[in-house]
Amino acid sequence: MIRRGSRHVTSGHVATLFGTDIESFKEGFSHLPAVIGAPVCMLMIISVLVWVAGWPAMMGVIATEVFIILQSLVIKASQYYRARTVPVTDTRITLISQIIRGIRTIKMHAWEKPYYQAVHKIRKSEMHLLAKKYSLTALFEAFYCSTIPTLCVMLCYIFTDRRLDQAIIFTVFAYFSHLRMVANYIYAFAMQKVTDSVVSMWRIEAFLIDDRVEDDNQSMNPNPLNIESFNGKGYQDFEKVKLPILQDIELDVSGSCLVVVVGPVGSGKSTLLSTICGLEPGFVGFLERRGTIAHVPQVPWIFQGTIQENITFNAQYDATKYERVVDACDLTVDLMTFPNGDLSEIGERGVALSGGQRARVSLARALYLDADIYVLDDPLSALDFKVRRRVFQRCICELLRDKLCILVTHDLGCIEKADKVVIMEGGKIVKQSIYKEYIDTQERRMTQDKGKDGDCGYGGDNGGDNDDIDSYYNVCVAVGDNDVIDSDDKTKKAVGGENMSTLTEKRDIGTVVWRTYWAYLRGGISVPVIILLGLFACLTPVLGVAPNWVLARWAHLSWSNPDQHWIIITYILLTAIADICRYILVAAACITVLLCNSRHHNKMAESLLHALVQFFDRTPTGRIINRFSADVGRIDNELPMKFSWLVIGLDIVVYTIVPTFANYWLAIVVILPLFLFVYYGVRFQRALCESTRLESLARSPVFSHIDNTAEGLNTIHLHGASDVFINKMYRYELVTLKITSFLDFVPTVPFTSLLLWIRVFTTGFVGMAISYVDTMLIEVPYFLKAFGDLQSTMTSVQRILEYCGLKPELAYHIKEKPPRDWPHYGALTFSHVSLQYYSGGPRVLKDVSFSIEPRQKFGIVGRTGAGKSSIVASLMRMPEATFGILIDDVDIRGLNLQSTREVVSVIQQSPVMFCGSIRNNLDPLDMYTDDEIWIALHDAQLGSLVTSLDGKLEYHIQEGGSNFSVGERQLFSLARALLHKNKIIVMDEATANVDPQTDHMIQTTIRDKFKDCTVLTIAHRLSTIMDCDRIMVLHDGQVVEMGTPQELMGKADGWLAQLWQHSH
Repeated sequence: MIRRGSRHVTSGHVATLFGTDIESFKEGFSHLPAVIGAPVCMLMIISVLVWVAGWPAMMGVIATEVFIILQSLVIKASQYYRARTVPVTDTRITLISQIIRGIRTIKMHAWEKPYYQAVHKIRKSEMHLLAKKYSLTALFEAFYCSTIPTLCVMLCYIFTDRRLDQAIIFTVFAYFSHLRMVANYIYAFAMQKVTDSVVSMWRIEAFLIDDRVEDDNQSMNPNPLNIESFNGKGYQDFEKVKLPILQDIELDVSGSCLVVVVGPVGSGKSTLLSTICGLEPGFVGFLERRGTIAHVPQVPWIFQGTIQENITFNAQYDATKYERVVDACDLTVDLMTFPNGDLSEIGERGVALSGGQRARVSLARALYLDADIYVLDDPLSALDFKVRRRVFQRCICELLRDKLCILVTHDLGCIEKADKVVIMEGGKIVKQSIYKEYIDTQERRMTQDKGKDGDCGYGGDNGGDNDDIDSYYNVCVAVGDNDVIDSDDKTKKAVGGENMSTLTEKRDIGTVVWRTYWAYLRGGISVPVIILLGLFACLTPVLGVAPNWVLARWAHLSWSNPDQHWIIITYILLTAIADICRYILVAAACITVLLCNSRHHNKMAESLLHALVQFFDRTPTGRIINRFSADVGRIDNELPMKFSWLVIGLDIVVYTIVPTFANYWLAIVVILPLFLFVYYGVRFQRALCESTRLESLARSPVFSHIDNTAEGLNTIHLHGASDVFINKMYRYELVTLKITSFLDFVPTVPFTSLLLWIRVFTTGFVGMAISYVDTMLIEVPYFLKAFGDLQSTMTSVQRILEYCGLKPELAYHIKEKPPRDWPHYGALTFSHVSLQYYSGGPRVLKDVSFSIEPRQKFGIVGRTGAGKSSIVASLMRMPEATFGILIDDVDIRGLNLQSTREVVSVIQQSPVMFCGSIRNNLDPLDMYTDDEIWIALHDAQLGSLVTSLDGKLEYHIQEGGSNFSVGERQLFSLARALLHKNKIIVMDEATANVDPQTDHMIQTTIRDKFKDCTVLTIAHRLSTIMDCDRIMVLHDGQVVEMGTPQELMGKADGWLAQLWQHSH
């Protein structure tokens, strides 16, 4: 499915399809034989009833049919509410998926509360619809236990003056119990499952017939002439939004050459490359492409596996070619730092790799494909100057010298080597030129911009570096692979990725203990309510026995007894009261379960938002989504029904066992079968619980695989690897199927044998023995099975309770908060700070000490693995450093965690945007006016873009911000910082994905708007770093040099001076 062409298909929708809809479809298909066979069975029972009781039996049959019709209406209404519930579930899972992916952004902005409230609001809507559905389900269950059909037969006998003896009474009672089970339980329940599966089938069908991408690798001309002809009349966006689109594109390139595409943020560069690759469904025009194609996206896609698997992908391993590609991408030294070299597992999304390593692995994958055409979307921006130069020379200039290469970049050194420079603005190609013409145009623009802006420096002599345009473009300081907080390079280098190994999923054994039931109920309702429900559950079976006791008394009376009419009235009243109480009990059970489900889900969401960031690094996203999708879906869709089954089953068993044990001889007969039922029932429950746990564990890799595949659909498609990932999915599903099928089959064998034996054993009984013993021997196994099913579903409750108790960041519970106007100055002090990412791990910061004065601009530089991002991580308390971090002379360790995070603004290199409006992305706490938001947008160079959108501030952002370019997303991150007006600003490669001209405008904005703020900058452009008041150089987690730029550059053998020399 086209990733960008199916924006309405969210990750939550896909997760719900695989977690709930497929299971519902399988359930419906497995119950289809019951829908077909139950009517035949009902006809046989009705025939026996008419033969025994005559035509009055038909009155009971008619009453049963009325119940079936009513149940059909209930099922139809239930289907309606399910169809309305599923889209809400999709929205909830999508939001949870976004929270997982953007957890660091949420924590750094202290947005846990608004996102928890968003989850809670969606969950409340979901529970409202489920409550309506299960209020109808309570009627469905009440119909099952109703004895009204039997009453109709009895009344018909009375009003027609027919003789009613004990044999007829209890035979009718027994057979109507069978009919009730077949009609109101087996048939109606199976119909409900089938109708639920119809809704799921519609959703699955809609997903399967959605837009698909044709296999370009099969449809392309195999002639390797490397010719590209592109004449586009326009790119027609199917969502009818006013985004920049491609218009009047005319591009002709052929042969082995390097074409560089440049342009400002949002000019359509990435869209142009996606269209060339055939990934944009709305393209109108003519596109001719000859030869195979390889695409490197701007955001690298890394799947869970080894480094070698990520590079070779779907191709056969060739040692010579592999080593050549690894060397060209400058990965040889990096692979030596991992314990198993290129066979090391790198975790989900390559969490064990730095940002630059991920970019190089993504590039190596494309090179290993050995395609004819290479489309590279700015793959070098995440590399430091030295590595970038080596990779560009070895990969693009040497390895791809005989290929057609189309490269998006802002690096002037790369543009200099281009055979053709394509300049884009506003979705159009405004010029196609050579390097000299391009640079002349840029120099004129820069000169004009400087004349307009004047001197925007921070003061002092440092601003003079910006006057040199060559320095603006070319001079970069080697600061590593632009690692952000979530991928500190030093940690990975020190341990070779071992600390990022995936946590083993916990698995309980045996049946679910009663402590789990108590924790589940106690977490949703109070103790007095639990006791009240328990008493009512005990009272209802007693009320169920009462009408049968009256029926037994009625059978002993003579036909002319004057008390007979009072007994009939009593029987009718007790039957009505019993049915009403059953409905109330079932409804109360369903509401109780839904209330517990809602509160435990919200507790799990809150626990997730407060969990340690290391938990997300070491836990696959699919495993977490499995808890919120499959496990929550199971307790929402199955637990209310199974609780009601247990309640109804207990009711029936009590009112059949009590009369049975009232008779001495009957009690002797049923003791052995009951013992065997209980014995095998316990074994059945254990096997069923193990089956369910294994199924849940087997489902986690399925969800991880789906989530990972969805992110890399374009890469998978262009590499022709769709079948590989589909087969991998089949293997995961096959493992799940084998486990569940085997463990479901084993416990059914003793039950089947036992039931056959029991049926032979009880054939000779008549009258009351038939009515009670026979009913009991049918209902007790169903009760035990219902309890076993409940136990199996409670394994999902165990898994949810586990996530409700995730270890939180401890400082959340600190009540101490700073004064309202803190920090007033923005002074920052690190005093002997050390940092470990996990207990027993290496220290990534070692006794670091420095101080930053208020309003000072402070640069942090260092090579790969120096610990730059660890400084930011310690400041944001992700994780908590040892001690000694002070803001305005206040130790932040003694303050509430969110209070310290919300006063620091971090502008990341890898920006995160969430589904929702632009306003909600900038201000989820609703603290700012529209005017303030618009000012921030204009200052971030986004005013004109947002003004052009439908809805403006209410414009809906797609999942992951996919309807904006990476550079535009970065500008939105800048707008957040401008809006919050904090005293401390952290710029972590904030302009890495924007063109030089936009970078120049951003730097001007920063100097103007943040002039009264303390600014920490991690950047590779010299114009950014050398503008600072002071610069600190890190090496191996320690401060090795610190001072003004002039002081440090004056030391010929100093660290900064060496970095300068290496950058030239």
